[in-house]
Amino acid sequence: MFDISWTCKNTWQKASYNTMWCLIGCSIGDFGTIYYFQIIDHSLSIYVVMLLAIVNGLITSIILETIILMRTFVFAEAISIAFKMSFISMVSMEIAMNATDLIFAGGVLTITIIPFMLLAGFITPLPYNYYRLKNITSHVTKIMIKENVKIDTGNIVTYRRSKKTNDILYFSHANGFCGQVYTDLLNKIDNSYDVITYDMRGHGETDLIADSRKLKSWYTFRDDLEQLVKKHNEPVTLSGHSMGGTASLLLALSKPKLVKKLILIDPVILPLRYIISYKLLQIVNLAHLASPLSKNALIRRNLWNSEAEAHKYFSSKPLFKNISEKIITDYVQYGLKKNEQNKYILKCDPRWESACFKLTSHEVWFDLKKINIPIKIILTPNSVVCNETSQNRIKKLNPQTEICFINETSLMLP
Repeated sequence: MFDISWTCKNTWQKASYNTMWCLIGCSIGDFGTIYYFQIIDHSLSIYVVMLLAIVNGLITSIILETIILMRTFVFAEAISIAFKMSFISMVSMEIAMNATDLIFAGGVLTITIIPFMLLAGFITPLPYNYYRLKNITSHVTKIMIKENVKIDTGNIVTYRRSKKTNDILYFSHANGFCGQVYTDLLNKIDNSYDVITYDMRGHGETDLIADSRKLKSWYTFRDDLEQLVKKHNEPVTLSGHSMGGTASLLLALSKPKLVKKLILIDPVILPLRYIISYKLLQIVNLAHLASPLSKNALIRRNLWNSEAEAHKYFSSKPLFKNISEKIITDYVQYGLKKNEQNKYILKCDPRWESACFKLTSHEVWFDLKKINIPIKIILTPNSVVCNETSQNRIKKLNPQTEICFINETSLMLP
């Protein structure tokens, strides 16, 4: 439990916000019950009244949590999540409030005791709620529901935000990451979308064969995405970051009837002259001079004693500069796994990550002028993976493409 950082200001703020909502829900039923028995004649002992107050407080808190979650989930899912994710927090909160009332006011609800009850009810579950945020998911955050999707060669692990709408959006992640690292971003997408992300081949918990020696084309990732998308009866919106954006574009180019819209974040769309030069350098084994990412991936650190150590390590790296604490936490939580020695290693084998970096994106230029799908490309200023040359060619081949920029961002734009 203590193998986490307890100094994250952003997480304490979110934990405090979530605890406040839980406290409001509990207080409605708790205070209402105590007050009710104060204004009527009854023969119940103070301890029975306190027990009833706790039970009613739990009920009203679950009702409030369910109402909040129903903005995203159907009723059955919302009430299940509210109960499972909040129960320990609510019980400790209720016990703290009623113990305070019983000890200092004899179980009588007065104006003077209420602030102290609320303070005790707030402070008691706060560390637990912080822990839940760092290690699992907050009970008022939109939960990503995990599902194994079986295809011909294995299972692709998907994470789905909601099943309330038929307007489906698939999000594909960048090389070296995994679907759940983007949870914070995906939860900000409008609730009108049924958002699904997944672990691409060789990443996260997906168990498809990932032999780095046999990876020759981006089409591998395009074909995996097609297996997911074609299970739906209607065209879907495709989005993705970096490698995931390129895979999404390739699927739209080859099977446009499966896709109704593209939203690509810093996709890898390299100029043809760069691709040709890179291919020539590969022949003479000098490709690393043009793109050192592949070589660097092979020698990156891949062993940590704890999640806290890994978190500290990644927080110090330039790649994660100006990135929120939540995203780094998600990267450590979902991007690492324990090995046989109980140490933490990357879920994405560095050899596979390196092989992905060796790929070029020449395939995207084949059919770009033939499709008539709305395309929006979101770039960081001075993007190196989709530079000005590529942007101009995209606009020439597909004039309706919208290209926009988000200032003061880097490769980690999302």
